[in-house]
Amino acid sequence: MATKKTTKKASSEKLFEGYERREAKILAALKPYGIKTIEECRDICLKAGFDPYKIGRSRKAA
Repeated sequence: MATKKTTKKASSEKLFEGYERREAKILAALKPYGIKTIEECRDICLKAGFDPYKIGRSRKAA
């Protein structure tokens, strides 16, 4: 019998270090701006011309 692979929703994936610990505070900060998810926030950033994940990775490497 074949088994299906399940994929996690992007919001439940570990998008960055400490995601689980920081998620609630980040979402609370985004809520007043009408942003519902961290992924939506990233999409807004990408449309504005920068990638917050890329910036975070480059700062961590320094």
